[in-house]
Amino acid sequence: MTTTTPTTTTSSENTMTTTTPTTTTSSENTMTTTTPTTTTSSENTMTTTTPTTTTSSENTMTTTTPTTTTSSENTMTTTTPTTNNFV
Repeated sequence: MTTTTPTTTTSSENTMTTTTPTTTTSSENTMTTTTPTTTTSSENTMTTTTPTTTTSSENTMTTTTPTTTTSSENTMTTTTPTTNNFV
């Protein structure tokens, strides 16, 4: 059983933050739980978040909670959501 909790980034005041969270690949009777990145930013920020990709095969149970991005005050937020590939 693998549990991965990736990065949490909090930034403020004229920042540019790019976060690429965890990629987990597992196979053969595994249970994988991945909680991807949470980014919170404020005040003239540009935040780009590319959340988790999970690929698993052969009797696996995969739970993925995709990225949550919270931003305020003149921000540009781009979010690319989770992709699950089961082989």
